[in-house]
Formats: sequence, C-alpha cells, structure tokens
Amino acid sequence: MKTIFFRYMTTFLIIMSITLALLSMMMAARVSHYAASQQEQALMNAADFSEKTLRYMYELTGAMPSDRDAGENETLLLTTKILNEYARTSSAAVLIVSPEGKLLIGTQGWDDFSVSGNFSLSTLYAYKNGCTYDSLGGAFSDIRLNYVKSMELGANTFFIVLTSPRSYAEGIMTHMYGSILIAVLWMLAASLAAVYLISDKLTAPLRSMQSAANALARGDFSVRVPISGSSEIVELATAFNSMAEALQNNENKTAGFISDISHDLRTPLTSISGFIDGMLNGSISPEKYTYYLSVVAEETRRLTRLVHSLLEITRMQAADRKPQKSSFDVCEMARIILLSFENKINEKELHVSFDCEKEKMMVLANKDNIYQVIYNLCDNAVKFSHPKGTLSLTIKSAKDHALISLYNTGEGISEEDKPQIFERLFKSDRSRGLDKSGLGLGLYIVKTILDRHEETLTILSEPGKFCEFVFTLRFAPS
Repeated sequence: MKTIFFRYMTTFLIIMSITLALLSMMMAARVSHYAASQQEQALMNAADFSEKTLRYMYELTGAMPSDRDAGENETLLLTTKILNEYARTSSAAVLIVSPEGKLLIGTQGWDDFSVSGNFSLSTLYAYKNGCTYDSLGGAFSDIRLNYVKSMELGANTFFIVLTSPRSYAEGIMTHMYGSILIAVLWMLAASLAAVYLISDKLTAPLRSMQSAANALARGDFSVRVPISGSSEIVELATAFNSMAEALQNNENKTAGFISDISHDLRTPLTSISGFIDGMLNGSISPEKYTYYLSVVAEETRRLTRLVHSLLEITRMQAADRKPQKSSFDVCEMARIILLSFENKINEKELHVSFDCEKEKMMVLANKDNIYQVIYNLCDNAVKFSHPKGTLSLTIKSAKDHALISLYNTGEGISEEDKPQIFERLFKSDRSRGLDKSGLGLGLYIVKTILDRHEETLTILSEPGKFCEFVFTLRFAPS
C-alpha cells in the first residue's frame, strides 16, 4: 500500500522534475541565443578592427598587401601579425579577399578549411554585412559561422571574411549545457532533500495518529497523540484525543455499569438462594415460611424491574435515532399515571394537585416513551416526598410546546449530584438510604427518551425542601 508520504514525495518530485526540465530548456534556449549573438558580435568587432588596420596600412603604402608580400615588407608583416591577433582573440580566421575573389591574406590555419582560396563574388555580395552558417558558396570544406564585410579602397571593393568553426560554438554550447545540467541536478537534489524533510515532518503526526488508532482498535483507550504541527494537524490531533478520551470514559462507564448490574443482580439472587436453602435444610422454621417467601417475592419483583429496565435501555439504544411519533392527549395520560400511584400516595398521605391548562392538550411524540417518562418522574416524586408532603403535576402551554412539571416537597437534589443524576445506576448517598429497591436507571431512561425526542429537561431543586423536573413536548399540528 502506498503511504501518504510516498505519494507526497512522488507528486512533488514529478512537479519539481517537470518544472526544472522546462526551466532548463528555457535557460538553454536563452543561453544558446546569447552565445550565438556574442560570437556574431565578436566577428563583427574583429571585422571592424581589421578594416581600420587595412585602411591605415593602405594609406601608408598605397597598396593592398597579400601573403606573397608579407615577408618582404615590414609594414605588411606587422599588418599580418595584427590580423592574426584579431583572429586569435575572436577565435576566428581573418581572410582578405580581392575584388576578383582571390584570397590576399589569410591568418594562421586558413588553409585547413579553405578549399581553393577562390571565392564567389555573388556569394560575398549576397552575404556582406551579415552572419551566416554555411560553407560560403563551397569556398570552405565544412559549415562555419561567417561574417562578410565589404571595404571600399579607391575604386575597388575588397572583402573581409571572418569565419569561425562550428565546433567552437558547439563546444561553448556543450559546456553551457553541462553547467546547466549540473545546476539542475543540484537543485533537484536540494529540492528532494527539502521535500523529504518537509514531508516527513508533515506526515509524522499522521503516523503517530495511525499508531494511536491501532492501539485504540486493540482496546488501549489510554493512548493519546502529541499536539504539534500546523493548525490543521493540531485540530485533528485535538479531535483524536477528544475521541480517545470519550471512548475511555465510555469504556469506564461500561465497566462500571456491568459491575453495578452484576452487583444488583447478585444481591437479590443471594438473598433468594439463602432463604430457599434455609427452608430446604430446616434452618428456617415452617412458621416463618410466609415472611421469608414475601421477602423472596419482593426480591424477585426487584429482579424483574431490573431486567425490564435493562431491556428498555437496550431497546432504546438499538432503535432508530428518531422515535415513531403520533398525536395524543398528554393531559389524559398524566391523569391515568397519577391515578396508578393512588395506593403509594395514600400510604404517605401526600397532598396531590393536578393542573392542566386545557381539558385536552395534544402533543406529537412516541406515546409509550412519554408514558415511561411521566411514570418514572412520578415514581421518583412519590418515593422522595416527605410524609404528608406535596406532590404537584402541572401541564401548561408555552408557544409551540407543552411544559410538563413534576414537583414534590422532600429531600431534593444537591448541586454536587445534579451533573450525575441522569447517569446509569447513579444513586446519591441520601437516596440509597431512602430507596433500597431503586435501581438508579429511571432518570437515565427519562433523559435518553427526551434526548431522542430532541426535547429539553431541567431540574429545579433546593436540598431538604423540594425538587421539580420540567420537560417539554412539541404540540401536534392542528
């Protein structure tokens, strides 16, 4: 599998290679043009110097020299030496051609490339004052860079021919191309090293996250990734660590939930088993059977409630996120639920009030779920009300929602317990003493149901005085 680092490196390398190749071709073309123009300029300068020298010599002697005269005349000899120096500095040969096309003077080495020493006048006139790459009408044995300059002396037209071997220009270009290639290779190597370092730095946090993700997959929820790098990497690392922390908290809650459930299951089972074993082995006398069987029956009912609550939680977690809703009268539902607690209310001699703003208030929700919510809240209110205390169930409207309130005088909920009151199996120290049969799942179920309905639930409480739960339900469309 190709890693991000490999793909990043490959992509960057391809881009850099193409960019440097294009840059090299552009530079080579520019350098080639520049080198050619410089060589042409050098030939033209040498031709101008040669013309001035020949004119000066002509004014002194009154004649145009030739190679035949150079050894007999010191002035002509000096002229030849000067032309040879021009030829050397311009890396070219200087040829002086007569009006008839005959070679008069040729600098050192001219006979290495000259075919006959005769030139076509039409070619010379055609090429004068310009540079060409050719054999100058067959006068040379190979293709050369030539510059032809005409010179009027008296009534005659002479020609100065500057010629440079093509291999010289090609040698300069080869050297330049080699220099460019070396520079490009160095740039490519430096770019590759820079890209490697940058890519490694950019992908290091991702590799760290991959390692951490593998650890999470193996069940190690304590792993965290270091937060460093660019802002995007920092945000990703922060989100990853938040996810890992949430998974760890969930794992801890799950482990605690299983431990608490195991304890809540084991306690009544131990009691039931102990009492039945006592009846079977005779340690409990027959006249006490009724009492202990009532205890067994109560523990059995407690187990039934626990299993029912667990099944309810499992069902809600497995269901779709949005519950199936229908229209129903929440006032009528609240009346029925309140009547179902009549015996428990009478046992505590509670003062009960029920206030519904209208005779009927139609809401849109899952009827079974909302029944469970109101039932659990009423059950808590009755359990934790002081004897002869007050229990109030109020339903009123607020814009497009119904507000359902369950109020009771009693122990209330402390500020320390409020953040945890809706967690699974949570029971405050005070409630453990007041409600030994409770499971600590009622309010968790309430909160889960209302969250799935996207409704709000608030708590108003003053420890030792009262507690009030208020939740909302959206009205059904008319």
